[in-house]
Amino acid sequence: MVGYTDILLAESIGIIGTLQRQFLERIRASAERISVLLNTVIEEAAIDIDSLSLTPSAVNLSQAIDHSITEISDQIREKRISMRVDLTNKKLNLHMDQDSLHQILLILLKNASSATHPEGEILIRARDYDVRSEQEFALIQIADQGGGIPADELPRVFSHLYNNHASIEGVGVKGVELSIVKTLVEAQQGRIWADSEEDVGATFSLLLPLASGDRD
Repeated sequence: MVGYTDILLAESIGIIGTLQRQFLERIRASAERISVLLNTVIEEAAIDIDSLSLTPSAVNLSQAIDHSITEISDQIREKRISMRVDLTNKKLNLHMDQDSLHQILLILLKNASSATHPEGEILIRARDYDVRSEQEFALIQIADQGGGIPADELPRVFSHLYNNHASIEGVGVKGVELSIVKTLVEAQQGRIWADSEEDVGATFSLLLPLASGDRD
């Protein structure tokens, strides 16, 4: 992907316009980010938390969400999906590795947009969450309108081995992407789980650590 994108950006096979260049540069940046994360996370088709190298810092959640939505905007527009964002505090900062947070949000939004029926809605909401521990967390939820995940399949949603060989009704992404999300979340002292309502949709919930001093 990066190689062919570089050929297009170099205009060696034709002149490209300004907007085309912007999209190609976005594709290249995304491909490089995914490559770095996959090379780190997946080794010989196995996910090993101990192999991750993450650099946590204060990352603005609102900006991270906006960035991820921008990357899937074409898919949302094509299916005429409405996007609703409900943040109690747009200045909320998470204590996370920036690239891995972006990848977490991007995969979950890709999942929601792929699962949601045309002209449906995706809801992203976030708020402070008290788990009665020394670490303070934000609760982030991404709800789709994909008709729901069967109850007997919910325990396998984040399974690396299962998802690599089978698809699950109500889940939009295929393969190990949700397993990668779970690994990245848990490697940073977070938690993720999925709930579902039949004929309505699924909600993926995350507890992610807040940066120091960013709780209301």
